[in-house]
Amino acid sequence: EMDDFFNSNPGFRSRVPFSFSFEDYTCPELVQIGQLQLKSKAMELKGDGSCEEQSTCWWLRRAAKL
Repeated sequence: EMDDFFNSNPGFRSRVPFSFSFEDYTCPELVQIGQLQLKSKAMELKGDGSCEEQSTCWWLRRAAKL
């Protein structure tokens, strides 16, 4: 998405001569982040850690794209 943004204005890359690359979060990392955010609001996600975590991971990845 950032490449598309930079490519939308030909002179933009020359004004910002550096870039950073970040790896995508893994599913377990996204679930952990979500659990920490829920905990900060006195909430928790319960489950056995398998199917529910995968559903949560899918939702978090989708939400991050919006």
